[in-house]
Amino acid sequence: MQVIMAKEVGFCFGVKRAIKLAEKALREYGRVYSLGPIIHNTQVIEALREKGLEPLTDITLTDKKPVVIPSHGVSPEVSKRLAGMGMPLIDATCPNVKRVQRLARTANKRGYYVLVFGEKDHAEVKGILGYIEGKGSVFGSVEELKGIPFGKKVALLSQTTQDPARFQEVIPLLLERTEELLVHNTFCKVVISRQKEALGLASQVDCMIVVGSHHSANSRKLAEICLRVQPKTFQIETPKELKGEWFKDVNKVGLTGGTSTPLEVLKEVHKVLLSGHYVI
Repeated sequence: MQVIMAKEVGFCFGVKRAIKLAEKALREYGRVYSLGPIIHNTQVIEALREKGLEPLTDITLTDKKPVVIPSHGVSPEVSKRLAGMGMPLIDATCPNVKRVQRLARTANKRGYYVLVFGEKDHAEVKGILGYIEGKGSVFGSVEELKGIPFGKKVALLSQTTQDPARFQEVIPLLLERTEELLVHNTFCKVVISRQKEALGLASQVDCMIVVGSHHSANSRKLAEICLRVQPKTFQIETPKELKGEWFKDVNKVGLTGGTSTPLEVLKEVHKVLLSGHYVI
């Protein structure tokens, strides 16, 4: 069986930056907190936890150790609350996410109703909503958009890891219902490039494996996109999840991973696929 790994794999810039800032803080302070996981990858979080990084679930039950803001960002209200408690902040928000936050805040101040295309329960989206003072909504499809009441002046943004093709489907509908539409391209270029490569690879193989945490929005989106052209697409987090039944009558397997998936894990999956030593 031939295994073809995508060329664009491993950590993106934002993830590398967040990990670097966390490790620097650990060297300086010995023990620090993070507001939830700094990236969406279980293996990385556990490795950092062993070094002294403790993800918080309740920010009221802490001492005054530094807090690392995760790569997907937080709302300004959360940042102010932490700072008001005397907790030093280390901002590891991805620069791409920072840009979306700024655009949302500016659009809100200019009187636009802000629409965010994305997952309403995702941390990145929750953080962005904190910049629009309640004057906006989140939607994930054309159908959801139809149920949102908004005025004639609308700004359209997207969660950085969404699918541009789905985003573009929304624009004609908004043009019918608005007098002034401001559209910002807020997609992460790395994520979009990986989506395109994964889609091309999925169309050339008999089975597609996407490696990434099930909590990772960009990994889930990669799998969703691959499924459009390759029904035998499976998302896993570790090699232990591979199942022999997936590869019956399969000659070529495509392999890719999310932007928070370590290259080492991808290489391990590649090795196991070649060996055939997976669960039957």
